[in-house]
Amino acid sequence: MTVPLLTQLQTARDQIAALIVQLTASPSPNTNLQGRSIETGTYLDQLLGELEELDSAIQRASGPFCVVTYGQ
Repeated sequence: MTVPLLTQLQTARDQIAALIVQLTASPSPNTNLQGRSIETGTYLDQLLGELEELDSAIQRASGPFCVVTYGQ
């Protein structure tokens, strides 16, 4: 069973939003990401950029769609 694209996009957006909430709930200067240390501010900027891209993709995937026909 395949999951519709819109559902996949919304799931990814929800996961990123949850990460943002988690990072801002107990802020620290650095975040451990898969065994390496990254500045929390840099990571938040990256996540916010991804969130913005996903919002745009969700908007495109959910319409409205405009169908143009030519001729009779």
